[in-house]
Amino acid sequence: MVPARLRGLMRTELAGYGQMAADGASVVVRIGAAERVRGYLFLGDRERGQPYGSEDLTFLDAVASQFAAQLESLEARHAEELAATAELRALRAQINPHFLFNTLNTVAAMARSSAGGGRTVGNVARGVRNEWEGTRRERRSRGAEVGGVRAFLEIEAARFEEKLRFTIDAPEELLDAQVPPLLVQPLVENAVKHGIGVKPGGGSVAVRVARSAEGVRVSVVDDGVGFEADKTVGNVGLVNVRERVEREGGTWELASTLGEGTAISFVLRLERAAVA
Repeated sequence: MVPARLRGLMRTELAGYGQMAADGASVVVRIGAAERVRGYLFLGDRERGQPYGSEDLTFLDAVASQFAAQLESLEARHAEELAATAELRALRAQINPHFLFNTLNTVAAMARSSAGGGRTVGNVARGVRNEWEGTRRERRSRGAEVGGVRAFLEIEAARFEEKLRFTIDAPEELLDAQVPPLLVQPLVENAVKHGIGVKPGGGSVAVRVARSAEGVRVSVVDDGVGFEADKTVGNVGLVNVRERVEREGGTWELASTLGEGTAISFVLRLERAAVA
């Protein structure tokens, strides 16, 4: 698009961009700094042999600078997208083996001692399908996210028995929106593992999805052992979710009190969580 406009503005038949200037170019302008050349703008002879004046060269330098800035912006955005994809893959790799290991141990124990194994096996199938679909898509419905969380919590409730209780409040009208996968489950897994699992007597986890003034708020609240807020620095799951939420333009809140529990919530704007 830039070369096409330059052909008209400069009144020349030859205007282009490349890693090397074309043969027959009358003017060549470097794009980018000398230590990192991003290519060259080049132009051929002008109509009627009109020479390029100093004002033309100044204009072309400005065009090259703007072109370089646009290239840098595109590269930065691409690098950010690659980083986000790598983070999501790392999170999936962290969640899946842990989830399956605990689940298979639970099923094995229930198969020996109770009739609850059938339901747990069904939840395993739903959980595995949920995770598999999450690895294939960069966005999926909030309903699929909540379904995966429900399967996970039912499996963990079977494993912990009376030590774990949970509720999920997610209105149907909010479940069609397309959102990034694996934003909720790491928070729930953290609540179960670090909040309820280590608390004598156990406790409860509540997952809530609700409209807010800014968009849609998702909250995970537990009455477990709590922790000091600055300890989240070493929690890969929480840090990963927070960074992905903020990259989506959302907001993040965390409150935790030792001995009382933890409440984590994030809000995604409606336009960011629109139905695809």
